Amino acid sequence: MRRYRFSDIAIVTAVALLCVGCGKKQAELVTGYGGSTAASEAGTSESETAEDSTTQEKDTSGDERTGELPEAQLSGNPIWASSFSADGIPVEISIDQLVRDTDTLHVYRMNRITPQKVGEDELVKTIFGNTAKEVRRNISGANGDALRLVWDAGGFLSTVTRTYDFTYSEDSETSSWEDGSNYFWHTYEGTYMGVEYQLGIGYNEDEAEKMISLYPINPGDAIGVPSCDHVEEVWFSVDTPNSYFWNGVYLKDAMKDRPNRTQSTEDQLCEMLVKFGKDVLSVNMSREDVHSMTGQEVGSPQTNELFFYSAADESDQELSGAVLDGYTVTWDMFHGGNYEGMWGNYARVGVTDQGVMGGTFVISYDMIEELTGNAEVLKFDAVMESLSEYIRRDFEKSHINGQRLKINWATLTYYPVENTENLNECTLVPAWNFKVASNGVIAEIFLNALDGSHLKTLYLN
Repeated sequence: MRRYRFSDIAIVTAVALLCVGCGKKQAELVTGYGGSTAASEAGTSESETAEDSTTQEKDTSGDERTGELPEAQLSGNPIWASSFSADGIPVEISIDQLVRDTDTLHVYRMNRITPQKVGEDELVKTIFGNTAKEVRRNISGANGDALRLVWDAGGFLSTVTRTYDFTYSEDSETSSWEDGSNYFWHTYEGTYMGVEYQLGIGYNEDEAEKMISLYPINPGDAIGVPSCDHVEEVWFSVDTPNSYFWNGVYLKDAMKDRPNRTQSTEDQLCEMLVKFGKDVLSVNMSREDVHSMTGQEVGSPQTNELFFYSAADESDQELSGAVLDGYTVTWDMFHGGNYEGMWGNYARVGVTDQGVMGGTFVISYDMIEELTGNAEVLKFDAVMESLSEYIRRDFEKSHINGQRLKINWATLTYYPVENTENLNECTLVPAWNFKVASNGVIAEIFLNALDGSHLKTLYLN
């Protein structure tokens, strides 16, 4: 599936509000707002009927609560339910909500990354010092190169050239050094934390997107276990003993006497990434936007740990040479890293007690200043009224490939609203994203969370 980026969403003609309390609707400070509970996006059959006249059922019992699910959601009822007709087409809206604290909602003024801001030479020198050397050959995991870097390079190049033909496998091969008219990818080798690493730096001018890929050539070297030539992220459930079945082995059983060697707390892991961002990447990461994957997910609490092993021992039921060391930490300034419709400042990184041991960074924006760190967002009822009004008036009905529209997925993310007077500058505002289904997801609608105004509709067909 194609990965959409911000520029695919296109330029927005209106400049976002830089303060709250401005616009068509009065913004109210709330401590509860909507989120996704992974409800089915197209779970209603086309044969079901909807009322042509507008009906609405709302449960706002959770509006002023934080940190827990509203009673309506616990009972299985939607937080917002509505049905109406738009140009004779039945529309059904049924939204579930998660309630969170809005204290960490920001409004930023930002600049897009330009070729002059990539800082390639400085980055290479900071990471590798005088050990850096250029790699100008095809790279492949089969030839001893860092497999994850090979995948990053191949995926980046296939995307910017619009070929989409790169295959992710142990035998993947791609160019280490390529310069196009509007993009480049450059690979380097050198010593980082006393170990041989490879570093990839790419830039796509069309997307104003910089990609940095840093991985050890042999993963085990980074943790002092050279025999481990592979590493994977593995999920463990805190509550379920046999939580991850890998290659014929329940990892939690096999590794029960070998707990994760990383002893750092979740907060310490996150702070290591924040420090790496500042000292190495010259990027200011807000602590609120950095998360260790050791928290509460759907179901029981989870840990996303780094599992090091030797490919030669994959058939070993005891996994005698395997090691758990480190956790995955993510940076997601747009709070949508798992959402394929947006791609901006994002990282997925492995962190151990020694610090950042490797990861992939995608950076599209430099933060100029934080305009507010506690943005007041519009009440969810008012946002849903704006959504209904937009669908009735402006949604392009030609994209509908079924007999009705259905919306039951919503999440709060961020959206970059470009300054029409300076297209390299934008304002990053909290925004609602709604997925619209009609025989499958056909569009994603973005509304400004500050005033409910329409930002962009991304049609997927």
